[in-house]
Amino acid sequence: MSHEAVQTLVERYLNDEGFRAAMRTDPVAALAATGLELSAEEQAGLLKNDWSLSDEELGERISKVTAVSSGGTPCDPPCSL
Repeated sequence: MSHEAVQTLVERYLNDEGFRAAMRTDPVAALAATGLELSAEEQAGLLKNDWSLSDEELGERISKVTAVSSGGTPCDPPCSL
């Protein structure tokens, strides 16, 4: 997933209440609706997250992923939020 795609997902999750709700109820459909091209590995990494976590907990995970996508320390693939 490109840095731009990660940023798009992060920004949308943080700023779009409807998208946040959709990720919590049906993450497969919510990701598909973004129109972003995700590899099977990228989608699997996103889907393995527990989207029922609090916004604070998910925010911490998002911060780690955005650091990695910006050139920080890599995580083990598939990287998850």
